[in-house]
Amino acid sequence: MSKKRILVTGFEPFGGESINPSQLLLEKLQRESLFLDDVQFELLPVSFEKAAVTCLQLLREHAYDHVIQLGQAGGRKTICLERVALNWVESKLQDEEGFSPDGGTISEKAPAAYLNNLDLNKLRDELKNRNHQVTVSLSAGSFVCNYLYFKSQEFVQNQKLATSVLFIHVPYLPEQANSKAEATPSMEFEAMYAGIRDLIVLLKKIPKR
Repeated sequence: MSKKRILVTGFEPFGGESINPSQLLLEKLQRESLFLDDVQFELLPVSFEKAAVTCLQLLREHAYDHVIQLGQAGGRKTICLERVALNWVESKLQDEEGFSPDGGTISEKAPAAYLNNLDLNKLRDELKNRNHQVTVSLSAGSFVCNYLYFKSQEFVQNQKLATSVLFIHVPYLPEQANSKAEATPSMEFEAMYAGIRDLIVLLKKIPKR
């Protein structure tokens, strides 16, 4: 079994974008000396099938305490800790394989949703006390981000793993928002990075279950 306590994933650019802040965060976090020994990083394609297959294979192969999944969410103003993984998929936007689901449940035998088992309010408050812009969100959407979150939570529950899975949405970067409608929210990269870095540090301090 791997000695890596935490898995952090991010996504490649999609939907015509040339960058994805979650990928840039992943790349910088990999260079952080604090995380060299016990944090693993994986870049995922924005594909319903491929992203989930890759992440679930990693969960089969390694005994993680925590899995942090990073993704971009246009329109968000803050770093969003997602409380709910919804058993539903629907999108007019195509993934990188050209698939756009019409709408339906992800897994017929699973509950309507999985709720995150971490104390997200406490994590939010601790990060806000460090001057990070963080909120708890009740919707991870219905695209690849939510699909990955749900499939990961389902696997952890079915396998009875002592692993927490948390999806985190981050806003556009300013350079992305500049090409969007006026007043599209964004966040500076260094602010995003500092918040995610401190969150990983907090999770490393949580005792093993």
